[in-house]
Amino acid sequence: MNPLLRLYPREWRERYGDEVSRILADRPPSPADVLDLLLGALDARVRALHPTRSEVPVTARLGPSRIGSLAALVAGVLWIITVLLAFGARGGTGGSPTPFVILLMVASASMLVALFGLDVAGDGQRARLRWSSVLLPAAGIVLTVIGGIGIVLVGDRPFIAGYVPWVFWAPGVILLLLGSALFGTTVAINDGSIRWRGVLLEVGALVQLFGLIGTDLANDDIAIGILGAFLFGGGWIALGLTPNRIPRLAGRIPPAVIGGLLVVALQAGAVYAQSPAPGSPAAGSPATIRAADAVLRDEAGAERGTIAWTQADGGVTVNVSVQGLAPGFHGFHVHAMGECVAPFTSAGGHLNPDGSGHGHHVGDMPPLWVKADGSAVASFTTDLDAVADIVGRAVVVHGGPDNLANVPDRYLAPAPSADPSASPVPLVAGPDTATLNTGDSGPRVACGVIEPTP
Repeated sequence: MNPLLRLYPREWRERYGDEVSRILADRPPSPADVLDLLLGALDARVRALHPTRSEVPVTARLGPSRIGSLAALVAGVLWIITVLLAFGARGGTGGSPTPFVILLMVASASMLVALFGLDVAGDGQRARLRWSSVLLPAAGIVLTVIGGIGIVLVGDRPFIAGYVPWVFWAPGVILLLLGSALFGTTVAINDGSIRWRGVLLEVGALVQLFGLIGTDLANDDIAIGILGAFLFGGGWIALGLTPNRIPRLAGRIPPAVIGGLLVVALQAGAVYAQSPAPGSPAAGSPATIRAADAVLRDEAGAERGTIAWTQADGGVTVNVSVQGLAPGFHGFHVHAMGECVAPFTSAGGHLNPDGSGHGHHVGDMPPLWVKADGSAVASFTTDLDAVADIVGRAVVVHGGPDNLANVPDRYLAPAPSADPSASPVPLVAGPDTATLNTGDSGPRVACGVIEPTP
């Protein structure tokens, strides 16, 4: 029996299982058939739980094709909104990444449904192409969602097998876009009546890919990324509006929902238009700002001190006053995101627009020495160009000392991906990945958003 049929209730399998199995044996299921079987299993389960209900379930009334159309519309709109907001947030380096990541995960999940629901029929010789055009972006979507969950939960810390979430996120997005281009090609080949829609998706995916990995966000070079967002998102929207599907579907979508999606898209464009240019100070942080400060709070919300930055000749002077911390050295840095939600992974990684190694990050500061009574006072001058460069970011104090990635090669440590049960355990010399990223400064114990001093 086909594994998908095992999702149906026993009573259904005993009554229809053999017949459906014979049909599937004669004609292997297409991606759309898979979605249809999954929706049928859901409907059968609902009917088994409520046998007296006569109403036809929504999934049965819509069917995989119309559900795929709706999913494509949602995916296209959300993709455009997400990319506009991400690029508008100071070139993708400021603000919390969580909203963007969550929106992109929802858009990706919608694309997964659309890929199966909008599968375009073709001859048997193109079966491999059809399945490849669905499974390749589906694999990318799975990686994107795994990476997104990691970013939300642990930020830039190791997530799975010693790898940070971005290791899953970045290849996932690339596979998603390449696979979507292949899906657009398949649509164009198999259905001449909507060929231009498939070509739009194909071109949009490739332009979006180049816009994300081939442009410099720090130098206003994001026009291709924005163009790619509209082309790629527009491709999905166009597929969702396919004439032979949307007339019946449109009657089931409340006009308020369609109007709401349009309003949200327009609002996203307005947010982007009003956002500061990439590389410029955050909104409300003009280059004339000469001073800023942050109030540090621990995970329980208790105040742990303040840090102040003042523009000075040749750099920025930093004054630190904290209390209630564990005695000893503590690493502390300016982080890229301006959000402090316990356990403060929402602050992202160290402010490091140049991609330098730890110890040379823009956000790196000297380790903080806390006395036996839990207090610390420090004053120093950094080579930061302007106070405005850090306004809207977060400053984080860690629970342990920061070695600034200064680990000689004579020291050995287990490889990040090593199997602990292996004998012998593979070792690497010098600083490992975590050390190179964070200096082994431990958990984040206090955080504060940097704001202009009134």
